[in-house]
Amino acid sequence: MLIPLHTIEPEPEPAPPPVPEDVVAHFRERAAVVGGEVTASAEAREGDRRVRATAAVASTGSVLLTGDAAARGPLMDARRIVVEVDEGAVVRYPQELAPALAAAGDALILTGASRTADIEKRIVRGIHGPEALVVEIAGAE
Repeated sequence: MLIPLHTIEPEPEPAPPPVPEDVVAHFRERAAVVGGEVTASAEAREGDRRVRATAAVASTGSVLLTGDAAARGPLMDARRIVVEVDEGAVVRYPQELAPALAAAGDALILTGASRTADIEKRIVRGIHGPEALVVEIAGAE
């Protein structure tokens, strides 16, 4: 029996896993999973590149860089990226970045430090970018 294509309903997309009410705490957890460090203040080190994020995503531990902060060249040359983000700019899910992305022009979503396992199947940091990512959350405890 043939079924007309226009009568077939697509399966609903699965809902993303819930993010707890405390999005900053959840961001800290997720950032740690992907190799990031979250702190109230990072001491300056040689080789740092300091940038300001437009937003951060709790469910992925990512930060959104826009404008000059999203320039890839300076980020690739840094040994460590220190990203400043306001506590109120931490959103639950990536789709909540849509307004910022629409207004951004150049944008970069950064999740963790650079790492690869291409060489002898061992994790190596800093090959394709910075060795470390530190996020300073302004206004967080």
